[in-house]
Amino acid sequence: MTLPREDTRPLYVRASERLRRLIAEGELGDGDRLPPESELAALLGVSRSTIREGLRELELKGLVDRVHGRGTTVRAPRVVTGLGRLESLEALAAAQGWSCGTTAVEIVERPIPAPVAAALEVVEGDPGVRLSRVKTRDGSPICEMVSWLPGSTYTAKSLRRVFVRSITELLAGRTESALAAVSAVAASPQEASRLGVEPGAPLVVLFETFLDGDERPICWSRNVFVPDTVSLELIRHPVGV
Repeated sequence: MTLPREDTRPLYVRASERLRRLIAEGELGDGDRLPPESELAALLGVSRSTIREGLRELELKGLVDRVHGRGTTVRAPRVVTGLGRLESLEALAAAQGWSCGTTAVEIVERPIPAPVAAALEVVEGDPGVRLSRVKTRDGSPICEMVSWLPGSTYTAKSLRRVFVRSITELLAGRTESALAAVSAVAASPQEASRLGVEPGAPLVVLFETFLDGDERPICWSRNVFVPDTVSLELIRHPVGV
């Protein structure tokens, strides 16, 4: 397992890359404790100072947690997405090297409640279709998504026929843009059960309203994420730039 001599990059970079590969390949999982620095140094044929620098690189990337006196543990990488981009979790998974799954899919017809009606610019109580599902990363739940569509566009039966895994992909041909807002809530008992967290645990909420080419709302979604599994990023520019 020693580092290849033909690789001319700095030793700490190569050590960091080797450990990162072990994590990515599943040999080291979320919560696993790494061997002491002295053992890692002997394993890779480098000095302890090199291992220390390599672990620091992994810590900066959010792949490990280092606590003095307790050692270093593996931390599952977060799903990183920019709020300025509208893309499915499946697309993010393909780009970031993890497996995205869709479970607990439920599609039902319901009268549209007031907050959703306001976002969709329809009348409260109008016919609507509610689509809920849980998204997983490598088999572990990370997010529950609940989307509403006007009953004038879909019935539950027609949506079941065309929905595969992602509302973003389903509406790609009609969506011109989306409005997004981020908040936080305490997990309800139902959300806690589906996402594997404690009731009352904090969750990150992403609200999205999909707009067509005429800027008319065509779908509204409430997506709740387990905080340690996702990073929602936004590029900000100085005024006047």
